[in-house]
Amino acid sequence: METEFLQIALRWLMGGLGVCLGLLFIRFVLGPTQLDRLAAFEASTLVVLCFAALVGLHLRTVWFFDFILVLSLVGFLSTLAVAHYIEGDENDD
Repeated sequence: METEFLQIALRWLMGGLGVCLGLLFIRFVLGPTQLDRLAAFEASTLVVLCFAALVGLHLRTVWFFDFILVLSLVGFLSTLAVAHYIEGDENDD
């Protein structure tokens, strides 16, 4: 009984994350400013992390958690790099 409920809940959650990822892709493409695109990229990275965690739970394996750790670090560093690029180097005279 618990296993059936868990499988159904995981499928619904994965579907919801898929919808969120689609909406974030639309925001990324249509975003009026670069900051909107950056926010959509960061949020989509979090959605992919959640999706990987759900797949790990569904398959009952811990292999996805290394992927989650690396992807979260890459997402954070890429957000910092893009934010620095958008901000520009204002210290130049």
